[in-house]
Amino acid sequence: MDNNMIRQLEEGLYTFPIPLPNNPLRELNGYLIVGENEAVMIDTGFAMDPCREAVYGALESLGISPEKLTVVLTHLHSDHTGLAGELHEKGARIIAGKTESWWIHNIRSDEVTAGFQESITRFGLEQDGIHYYDNPGYKYASQEILELETVEEGDRIEIGSFSLEVVDLPGHTPGLIGLYCRERGCLFGSDHILDKITPNIGYWTEGFDSLGVYLQMLEKARSMKLKRVYSAHRNVVEDPERRIGELVGHHDHRLKEVLEIVGQGHKTVREIAARMHWDLRAKDWEAFPKAQKWFACSEAMAHLEYLHLRGRLKRTLVEGVYHYASA
Repeated sequence: MDNNMIRQLEEGLYTFPIPLPNNPLRELNGYLIVGENEAVMIDTGFAMDPCREAVYGALESLGISPEKLTVVLTHLHSDHTGLAGELHEKGARIIAGKTESWWIHNIRSDEVTAGFQESITRFGLEQDGIHYYDNPGYKYASQEILELETVEEGDRIEIGSFSLEVVDLPGHTPGLIGLYCRERGCLFGSDHILDKITPNIGYWTEGFDSLGVYLQMLEKARSMKLKRVYSAHRNVVEDPERRIGELVGHHDHRLKEVLEIVGQGHKTVREIAARMHWDLRAKDWEAFPKAQKWFACSEAMAHLEYLHLRGRLKRTLVEGVYHYASA
């Protein structure tokens, strides 16, 4: 890796880009916190050669061997966990939250595969020829069975001059964690709060109100009175209060958009998602890549379920497919 790609953000804190080929996110912000004889890295990138080159190049440039490395996996998505298995095999310690560790262990299991495949049916996506195997979270996940150490909210990781407190921030995934440095007023927030782009808040399982939980966690982050958020993608968030307000406003607009579409008559998740506005270079729904159809339907479903759980929409199951209508 070109040493010029590594930037020092604070004393002992470095960032470097991890490319995400053929992905609209483009890059993952790699973070390394370096102590006297050890280091902490937050997330890893995909199990792909461009990600390997970036991660191992950064470690080499800063003189860090895997045996001296602790990797914190903030959540299960493969752009955050893909290299964890091989880093562990090289001697790194791997940490994740308890909820997310279950998903990381089981993301390729028959149980999870069947659950997501059922969601494809419920969304009405089978007509697009979509399978769970098309999901990047499956395709680029770590191939190894990870030996994870688990942490809970309030646990601390001490590294150099940083005291990192584990905070639960579910919503984007069922068990996403962040690392809060109270003394510095900063949060390593992963995909919880992003600048310029909005985190995907999608449907996971029956009974998990992902959007409702996410909005609660935004208020939790607001209560921290943060000075900055070190996000997983795009820029450092220098005005967290402003950005949290924008994210709440975005989802308020989305909910109104969904209500307006459903108000035009009974529709499936797929039909609703196809009518929603997406910042994607595709002329129509048919031109959407398969993975993006999945993400669009999952996000639409999260908003539909938020409204359904609050009595504003009715949900019916017709031949295995969910239909929504005004309550």
